[in-house]
Amino acid sequence: MRKLPIKLWVSVAGASFALMLITGLPARAQYVDYFTVDGEWSVTCARDLLSAQATCNLSAPQLRLGQPSTAVLTIAAPSGTSPVISFRLPGVVNTAKTVSAAVDDAPAVESGTNRYGEGYWTGAVATSLIQSMRAGNTLRLSWWLEGESAPRTAIIGLAGFAQAFDDYRNRVTAKGARP
Repeated sequence: MRKLPIKLWVSVAGASFALMLITGLPARAQYVDYFTVDGEWSVTCARDLLSAQATCNLSAPQLRLGQPSTAVLTIAAPSGTSPVISFRLPGVVNTAKTVSAAVDDAPAVESGTNRYGEGYWTGAVATSLIQSMRAGNTLRLSWWLEGESAPRTAIIGLAGFAQAFDDYRNRVTAKGARP
């Protein structure tokens, strides 16, 4: 077997490194510069090391190490814009059925989802849901998995939500952060 000359190896390595720089690194390095928990809700703000761009998010429930993944709800509601409530559900979700969210005993709002359990509410529906969440006690998310005859349900406590939501909005405004 013939060995390749060292100049060729250096050229290939240099071209690979240049390509990596042009296309971007696979993951951006960030550091968390703010984190707080109110009830089941957490506000996390981070800053990208390369661009210095700040991002903040409001999510529930808190992730607990060693426990199975649960439904995750994230709210992006920067001041002066329409809010977006997104969710990520565990399992292979049945896309023929809707996902519903209801605060306490109020009527549920529904959303479609993709096979990976991702979906969202926007505009007037999201605004109304957030207002109900600020005054409510529990949020009930219900969804269907492929092949199951009954829906799955996640209950997320709303104690601390109003404080966490206000804190999130203040952090986004103060840091000029993206939601």
